[in-house]
This record gives sequence, structure tokens and C-alpha cells, in this order.
Amino acid sequence: MKWLLIFSGLVFCSGKPVSANPNCTTELSPPHIVVPYGGSFSVNCSTSPTLTEGMGWEASQDGIPLKDGVSFLSLTVSNVTDWKISAQCFSNLKDGEQCVKKLPIAVYKMPDHVSMSLPSLMGPMVEDEEYRLKCGIVNVAPARNVYVRWYKGSQLIQETSNDTSLLPVNMSFDFDLRAQSGDDGTQIWCEASLQFFAPGPKFPPMRSESHELIVLYAPVFDDPANVTLEVPAVDELTLRCSAKGNPLPEYSWQLLPIIQDKVENQKESEVVLARHLQFPGTYACTVSNERGTRTKYFTVNPAPRDRTTFTAIIGGFVVLGVTLAVILAHFLKPDGMFSFNKASYQATPSGPV
Repeated sequence: MKWLLIFSGLVFCSGKPVSANPNCTTELSPPHIVVPYGGSFSVNCSTSPTLTEGMGWEASQDGIPLKDGVSFLSLTVSNVTDWKISAQCFSNLKDGEQCVKKLPIAVYKMPDHVSMSLPSLMGPMVEDEEYRLKCGIVNVAPARNVYVRWYKGSQLIQETSNDTSLLPVNMSFDFDLRAQSGDDGTQIWCEASLQFFAPGPKFPPMRSESHELIVLYAPVFDDPANVTLEVPAVDELTLRCSAKGNPLPEYSWQLLPIIQDKVENQKESEVVLARHLQFPGTYACTVSNERGTRTKYFTVNPAPRDRTTFTAIIGGFVVLGVTLAVILAHFLKPDGMFSFNKASYQATPSGPV
């Protein structure tokens, strides 16, 4: 058997590439193999019967020496124990040429375990600082077909791959994360999967445990930091100063001196001004924690007055003035006398003439 394989190998070495001869019609079915370590597979090799004298399989496991008079030959490996197993079908043509078809084989092993480590496990992260996360994959093969994805919530934040050994190995993938305030409370994890040439088998990814990101960050207001209001308002005027932060922010208010001591809840996220405490001016709310301080300003202006009545009164006086002017112009003569048909009057101290 050993000498037959050596002989067939020598025959193969003396042959020409399959692409060099148009009579090379060797086909494999299936065209490639993905098999677990310790598993089995079978593949068929066929070629043109009118052009072929014989064929065989050269393989690192269970090879088949040259068989004359055949144009169809199956290779079966019942127990794959070679991580680097190789196999190729060869056929000898009647014109003295040799055709070779190599079988792509991937021997795999699913990971024993996938885990993730975070620096924040020793304490919380700090906003805008960068941290290195690690995804560990234990005893997987082949390493060149391992793909790792990082997820933050439902968001895919990075995909990596590596091309190294065919043998089972332990692998580690790094990801550098810059902590942001929006990351606080978000779950993060990694997952590893084996991916092979299509239409190979599809393996579900193996996921690590997830961790909750804890990020310390300065207060951030829920609403704009500058607000303009008008007074008098309704019975109550509410100044809202809600903010997020880690640790939770503390609140303090700077009100007008005239009402500073009359307003309650000045350590809360909002204060309420009753009608008699609503004065124009600038109010400030300060929120702070160990990461920083922010201030929000409320500009309170007097509401525009209702000028409808005032305008109506002025309009009435204007109309009355115009009416009197028209009447005087109608009755006043050029000599300064008023004419009323029945009598004439002159504006003199002696009275009517």
C-alpha cells in the first residue's frame, strides 16, 4: 500500500496541471469538505470514460492507489484524525497526460468556551478615557476561520478575523473602547463563529457572557441649558432643571434675593414659583457631581401688556377731535363770526349784536 501511494505520487508529480490540457474534465462532488475532527466524509471523483485509462486518490488519510479502467472513484474517510488532512484526485489520460483535482478540506472544532473581560470589572469607567476589552476563545480550530464580533446593546461595533493555525488554539481578540456617557448602563459582549466557504455549513455563533458598562460622567441637561419665560404666568411658574449624570447630580438654585428664602425644594430638579413670587430677572440652576458642574439659566421677562383697551380709548379721542374740527370749519366765517341761520355771533366781549 505504501509503495503504491509513493508510485502514484510519482506519477502525479510527472503530470501537468489540470488547466494545461483541455481533456482534463475531472469533477469532485461535493467540491469541498467541512468536517469535524473525528468525523467522516465521502467524496466522488469523475472524469471522461473515453479519455481516461485509470484514476486514484492521493490523500494523507485513506488514499486510493491508481485503478485502471475506471472513470469514477469515491474516497471515504471514516475517522478524520489529521488536522491538516489533504486529498486530491488524479486521472491518467490515454494521451499520456495526467489530470489532478485538489479537494479543499477544513477540519474544525467548535470553541469550548467564549468569554470577555473588562477593565471596568475592577471599577467603573470614566468618560472619554480608552479601555481595552478582551474576547477569549478556548480550544478552537481552525483559527483562520474564526470571526469575532463585538456588540454594544443591539449595535455591532466591530468585527475582526484572524488567519493563523489549522490546529486547535486558544485565541484572544482585543477591542479598544472610548467610554461615553451614553454607554452607561449598556450591555456589551463578544461572540465567535466559524465561517467557511459557501455553500458550507452555517454554525451558530458562540456568545460570551454580557457585562453592563458603568461610566462616570459629568451632568448633562435633559433640556436646553438656556430658557426664556414670561411672567406673570398662571397660578404657578415651574422652573425645570432635570439632568443625568453618574454619580447622580446634586442641585442648587440661585434665585432673586427678594424670593430666595421664600421658595422651597431648592435642592430638587425643579422649583415652583407661586403667583406672588413671579418676578422678572435671571434665575440659575447648578448641577454637580464628582465629574463636573453645569449651570442652566432661566431668563424671566414681563409678559407684553394687553393694549386693546388703551388703543380703543386713544382712537375715540382722535375721532372726537376730528369731528369737532369738521364742525368748527363748517360754521366759522372768514370774519370770525359763527353762522347758525337764526343769528350771527361775533366772538367779542360785548355779546351778540
